[in-house]
Amino acid sequence: MRGQWRWVVVGVLLVLGALASSGAVWLHWRACTGPQVSTADWVYAEDPGPVLGDACLQAMDDGFSFLYPDGKGPFRPEALFGLALALLVAASWAVVLLSRTWRRSTRAAGALTLGLVLLVAVLGLQPRSGAMDRVFTPVQLVLGLSVLLTLVLVLVQDAGSARDRARAALALCGPAAVGFVAFAADYSLMVTISEADWDTPPWTGTPTVVATALAGIAVLILSGRRRRPAPAEAVTGTA
Repeated sequence: MRGQWRWVVVGVLLVLGALASSGAVWLHWRACTGPQVSTADWVYAEDPGPVLGDACLQAMDDGFSFLYPDGKGPFRPEALFGLALALLVAASWAVVLLSRTWRRSTRAAGALTLGLVLLVAVLGLQPRSGAMDRVFTPVQLVLGLSVLLTLVLVLVQDAGSARDRARAALALCGPAAVGFVAFAADYSLMVTISEADWDTPPWTGTPTVVATALAGIAVLILSGRRRRPAPAEAVTGTA
């Protein structure tokens, strides 16, 4: 039971991380909302300027990332929501590493992933500069590769139960959310959906929010109490 509660904590932290990330998405793209803007405007508009307005166009030009040193001040609300996402998913993955005895290689890869998530969080609070641009993106890329390596080790090499492996794989959606691979996948999906893609389509980041929330919910479902089979009834007979 104690081990099950650890997985419940993992699921709750992932859901909280999704809520924090939704705050970052909303604050960045709220300029693209309003009664004059419909979903069709940012999905189909090849020239969104006249409809979406200057503030929305500026948000598109600025681009979106949950964590990136953008020079606007690291402690503004949007950045703090991104920081909360990083800390919550780092905490959830730390609980995963403590949830059972992993093989040495799996634990090493998982610890590297945890360290990179925390490093991304720290770097995201730094002022933007040319040197920071050259450092931050490679760190995010290495984080994405570390997540993939950890996933392979969890699924292929580790000898834990199938349910533990599934929950650990789902929990990796948390660290992946602040890595480059997730950002690239998120952006690619939104560009496919929206014609208003100069430079970043409105509401980029939403797929990551949804994926993180669903991963947390799935972990919680897999951590529910399993029904134990009824004990076999004693069979009596006469000699």
